[in-house]
Amino acid sequence: MRTLVVTATALAVLSVTAAAQDQDPPTRAARLGLLSGSVSIRPAGDTEWAQAQPNRPLTTGDRVWTDSNARAEVQIGRTRIRLSSGTELDIANLDDNTLQVSVPQGTVTARIRGLDNGEAEEIDTPNAAIGIGQAGDYRVDISPDGSQSTVKVFSGQVRVTAAGSSFDVNEHQQATVNGTDTPTYDVVDIGPQDSWDQWNDDRDRREESSASARYVSAQISGYDDLDGNGDWRDDPTYGPVWTPTTVVVGWSPYHYGHWVWEGAWGWTWVDDAPWGWAPFHYGRWVYAEDHWGWCPGRVYERPVWAPALVAFVGGRGWSAGVSFGGGVGVGWFPLAPEEPYYPAYHVSNTYIRNVNVTNVTNITNITNVTNVTNITYRNRELPNAVTVVPDNAFRNGQPVSRYAVRVPPGQIQRAPVIGSAPFVPTRRSIAPIETQHRPPVAINQRAVVAVRQPPKAPPPFDEQAKLLAQHPGRPSTPTEIATIKRPVEPVVPVRPANEPVRPGVTLKPVRPAIAATNTAPSAPKPVPHPGFVPTPAPRPVPSQPRPPIAEPTRGPATATRVPQPPPRPTISSAPAPHPNLAQQYQQQRNNMETRHATEAANPPAGQTPQALAKQQADEHRTLDNGYVQARASGARAMPSAPPPPPRPAPAPAPRPAPAPRAAPPPRAAPPPPARPAPQPGKPH
Repeated sequence: MRTLVVTATALAVLSVTAAAQDQDPPTRAARLGLLSGSVSIRPAGDTEWAQAQPNRPLTTGDRVWTDSNARAEVQIGRTRIRLSSGTELDIANLDDNTLQVSVPQGTVTARIRGLDNGEAEEIDTPNAAIGIGQAGDYRVDISPDGSQSTVKVFSGQVRVTAAGSSFDVNEHQQATVNGTDTPTYDVVDIGPQDSWDQWNDDRDRREESSASARYVSAQISGYDDLDGNGDWRDDPTYGPVWTPTTVVVGWSPYHYGHWVWEGAWGWTWVDDAPWGWAPFHYGRWVYAEDHWGWCPGRVYERPVWAPALVAFVGGRGWSAGVSFGGGVGVGWFPLAPEEPYYPAYHVSNTYIRNVNVTNVTNITNITNVTNVTNITYRNRELPNAVTVVPDNAFRNGQPVSRYAVRVPPGQIQRAPVIGSAPFVPTRRSIAPIETQHRPPVAINQRAVVAVRQPPKAPPPFDEQAKLLAQHPGRPSTPTEIATIKRPVEPVVPVRPANEPVRPGVTLKPVRPAIAATNTAPSAPKPVPHPGFVPTPAPRPVPSQPRPPIAEPTRGPATATRVPQPPPRPTISSAPAPHPNLAQQYQQQRNNMETRHATEAANPPAGQTPQALAKQQADEHRTLDNGYVQARASGARAMPSAPPPPPRPAPAPAPRPAPAPRAAPPPRAAPPPPARPAPQPGKPH
């Protein structure tokens, strides 16, 4: 193992005051995981909806919408929130101890594997607030007009609060709150499952059976996506190492994806791969035995999420020897084990230690590192490890693999290491692809009932951009943001759940018999303070019981060595590709990229830049998948390259109306046929 040698001068981006810790960003972010159909997001501080992309980070103020026949999954640590079609989910508050979401319409299912001490979760609807204080499976349905909310508790327990009163819903029960002006509630035994519940059960079983759960913390979202996309092995130096197998020849980390701007963290990587969350926000990358491997490092219960574990090079003043289209070139490469990560955003020394503790051994001296240019980075020396793009493609969220520029190795080695990408974000930086799929306006303006008051809405992005221009590449601190004039309203419009609708109007049971049955608590109780206090209650036997929540089998918290799993027939264990196959793939890829560059410079008539970008991305994906399948099957040749999509034909010019024709003269009646002359000897 190589030793990292650093100096001890002051690092400008670090704050060592006690106040810095109060301004640290959250140590976790939500992941937009599974997407099916048309899914849209509205980033915090923006008013426009954009096309959702897998692996997009979500935080306080972000909104998600699933259109008709669409589904989505939001992952936060050990919590999974799944959205059915026609559902809006607003993240009202997400920090280290609180997850508060609002659902003004639709259906969500929440799967919670566990909550730490002091951690609370809340789902707010138009007429009730649902507090969750323990692990369980929960489903919430909101009617289209927002007047009815139903919560089903398959396992666990919740407290429902509305109009100044609350009641508990226990395992295998479902409760319905009707109305907003004079709300009433009912509690009954849970009904049979439907197709939505069964789909959620399938998702849960997939995660519970994950083999990758043995190697990473349960708080890292997306570990189950590593299964089937790579192999684990035990390395004597780095411990558990995961190697991706469903990748193309010449693949390298942080090359297939794009950059977005996240307010608290700044420039953030969004990877294209379906498994591209954990390996790009936790751990380190190492190159060994002719392939890249991800090292998750030591297992800690609460690892710190990072926007991108890379070091940047280039920037303004870098003479790379190539053209960047009149702009500036910036490059980056993945950090290796034992190399510390220093954020571009203001953080405390405690944060610096915590974000590096899983992959840096000498953690006590990490805050003595003074100058990132004095660190000897191992991955920087590797072929194709450094990715370089023009600043315009970087800032506007363009696909990196399409706009990457080949820079001579000598120029890359001479490129200066910089603390961050020194660019001011644009609106495209937070929402790269526009969309017309968005919820009705009435849903956006619908208030919800909440026990906890959400934080204030962030300032509009245009106002934040003016402040960001003063320090390109570095996010603004909470103190700096406080100087911007901002709305006084919270992130989502709310009504307090612990106050009556009007004097004397509180939540009441729809039938007096509820208090006398075993399917509901005794009576609605006044709300003394926000929060959730579980109370025991009889639990009826369900008609279709769900199994208890089972955590995936995991090793000890300090394990750094794992047994070698049995080999699988993947690309890594398959024979090397036939030379003809690799040559054909590279030739098809070069031809396609040349055509794509021509199309980008001269877009087809009638095709928007967004539609062209999506079309080209689909072509890349089709070609790469064809190569992966051909290599895995041992084929010697690539499938025939599909013909390029035809350019939209220009609309034909309207033809002039034909001149009216003169009516033809009437035809003379034909003469009658001549009768044959009579023959002699025959009667007439």
